[in-house]
Amino acid sequence: HEDDVNRNLFPELAKFITQRLDEYKENDRNKFLNLYASLLLSDVPERQNNKWLKPVFYDTLLEYIQTNIPTTDDIIDEVDNVKIKKFDFDISLSDLGLSDVHWFYWKEDEDKYLLNEATSNEKIGIEEWSLRDVFINADLDCLNDWIKSLSEEDYNNFLKELDKENFSKEAIERLIEADLFRFSDGEFYSINEVLDNEDLV
Repeated sequence: HEDDVNRNLFPELAKFITQRLDEYKENDRNKFLNLYASLLLSDVPERQNNKWLKPVFYDTLLEYIQTNIPTTDDIIDEVDNVKIKKFDFDISLSDLGLSDVHWFYWKEDEDKYLLNEATSNEKIGIEEWSLRDVFINADLDCLNDWIKSLSEEDYNNFLKELDKENFSKEAIERLIEADLFRFSDGEFYSINEVLDNEDLV
C-alpha cells in the first residue's frame, strides 16, 4: 500500500532532517539557521489531503524547532528564555542581571514574516520584548549601574528610546525606582530620591 509506505517513510525522513540539523548545529551555523528558518516558515499540514503528515512527520520537526531555538549567541532549548528584540538600542542582557534571557537570532527589521511565525503559539510562541520589558525585568541594581556606565550619547539615545514606549503600571513603578536622571552634580537619581531630597529640586 502506497499510504503505508508513506506513513513509514516520513518518520524516517523527519529523523534524518533532525539528525542533519544536529550536525549543522555543531559544525555549520549558517546551514543550521537556513534549514531552521525553512522549517519555521513551513505550513502546518491541516488540509484534508495532507493532515495525516502532521503526526508522522511535521510534529517531530516542530518539536525540534521548539527546543533548539537559535539566539544571537547560542542555541536554547527553553522558549521562555528567548525573546524577540523589538528595539534598535544595543543592550547586553547579562549586564542587566538577565543572563538567562537571550535574544532570538532574527531581529524585528530583518524578516517580519519569519518573526510572525516565531511568535505564533502554533509554532514556537516566542515573546517580543520592547525596551520597556527589559527595563521592567532587569535587576534594579544592575540597571542603575548600567545607566551610570553609558556615554552621554548612549544615555540620551536610551532616554529617547524609552520615551517611545507606552508605560504600564509596572513600568511606571520601575521608572520611579530607577536612578534614571542625571543632575547637575553629575550623579544619577530616581524620581523617589528627587521627591525626598529638597536640595535636588
